[in-house]
Amino acid sequence: MSLLDKKEETIRDLKNFFESYGGFHDSEIIDLHMNLKNKLLFIAISDPLANFKGFENYKYIKYMQIIFEVNSIMIEMKQDFEDQIFLYDIIVEKNEIEILFSPSGKIKFSLNRNNILIKID
Repeated sequence: MSLLDKKEETIRDLKNFFESYGGFHDSEIIDLHMNLKNKLLFIAISDPLANFKGFENYKYIKYMQIIFEVNSIMIEMKQDFEDQIFLYDIIVEKNEIEILFSPSGKIKFSLNRNNILIKID
């Protein structure tokens, strides 16, 4: 059973996970918020496999939420929030993650734990 057939899963091999899904390139960000008390970063995306449209193995998924437990975070957004924001890439180096947005912006953070929770609808 693959992740896409489940509703929720904890991912431990983050680099391989994000690379295998093309960094969720071209997926639209529909929610992005942080719970400061619990140091949780929530990112919700629509069509997480948008990068694979037109390929035989493409499967439409309406919604995916990724939950990160973070130690520190740096956010750089220069964006008109009337525009749509898409994922450009997710880069993982040890316990550091950098999420790049299109047309611009990024979030860079270190993880408290080297795993994430994925929820799919």
